[in-house]
Amino acid sequence: MITIKPIGKSADDLRFFILLDGHHAGGITVHSVQGSCFSYGVAITETKRRQGVARTALPILFDFMKRRGFDTVCIQVKP
Repeated sequence: MITIKPIGKSADDLRFFILLDGHHAGGITVHSVQGSCFSYGVAITETKRRQGVARTALPILFDFMKRRGFDTVCIQVKP
């Protein structure tokens, strides 16, 4: 089971651990917030890559951000 856990020190500090069965599998940081749009970065630990961790974690993030009033996400993909 994949979950995200907020680790920021305030409600505006949008950093999260990604947990796979309760164990650290990566992290997500919301980099920029402008109006109702946000962008983010995601990192998956080397041993958990190619297992669908990010694919499962991102909809959880999107739902979290939607509940906070965001309706648009800007995505850049980099190797």
